[in-house]
Amino acid sequence: MPPHQSFKADILHSNNLSNGTNSVLTIEQTTKLLKERQQLTLLEKTRLMFLKENQLSQVFIIEQPEVIIGRTDSADIFIEDNSISRQHAKIKLNREGYFIEDLGSTNGTYVQDQPIQDKFPLLDGSSILVGNILLQFFVARSCALSLWPTLNQWRQQDQAFMENLLDMLEKHIHKPNFSIEQVASDLYMSSRQLQRRVKEICGDTPNSLVTRVKMNRAKIMLECGAHIEKIAEDCGFSCSKSLSRAFKKNFDCTPGKYLESSNLLR
Repeated sequence: MPPHQSFKADILHSNNLSNGTNSVLTIEQTTKLLKERQQLTLLEKTRLMFLKENQLSQVFIIEQPEVIIGRTDSADIFIEDNSISRQHAKIKLNREGYFIEDLGSTNGTYVQDQPIQDKFPLLDGSSILVGNILLQFFVARSCALSLWPTLNQWRQQDQAFMENLLDMLEKHIHKPNFSIEQVASDLYMSSRQLQRRVKEICGDTPNSLVTRVKMNRAKIMLECGAHIEKIAEDCGFSCSKSLSRAFKKNFDCTPGKYLESSNLLR
């Protein structure tokens, strides 16, 4: 995780919106809005999205392990709205993941309509209400397309298909009942059709694809300092031993040895 640095807000869309009720966009709807603005479908950085009237109004990139949301120039995430306290809430990353904590604000902080005070876990897609402002939280996802050296040779429609497939894998790969058959069904394809399409594009099987995505996620989480048990859970392994075996098979070293070698290289 990079050292503390001044916060930068990436404004994707901003215009004069009429007053009205806020509503939560689904991950799919928000991803579509991002794609319309020529952004990557797979989010490379953790971000908060300011939503109003089903419109993406502003995007805040989170690039440090702790950020303050508030109505003061010194806040990492500055939101100019009278319903928000000067120091309203804090988002913090630790080895267990992202958490949010209310800082004694006047109008409170809610996650998924639940009022929070002490630290509360944030999941990918969580809706956050600070005062009258609705935000949605999205955790960074690795751009797994970069794992294929032949990417620049793919046709545009093949790259779009693989983006969609990899995004689906990233979202559901942690589920214990995850299966390639389910992915094929969600893509309105048979398992055989999916096998053939993936093989034609990148030369891999869907199962190899799943392994690549799992191992890439595991490596990134290791580098961020996550506990091995948490990594196993988020990567769809039954236990840390299963993860360690798969990691060693793919990277020729255990997770512990990988961290040791990474530290030596720094």
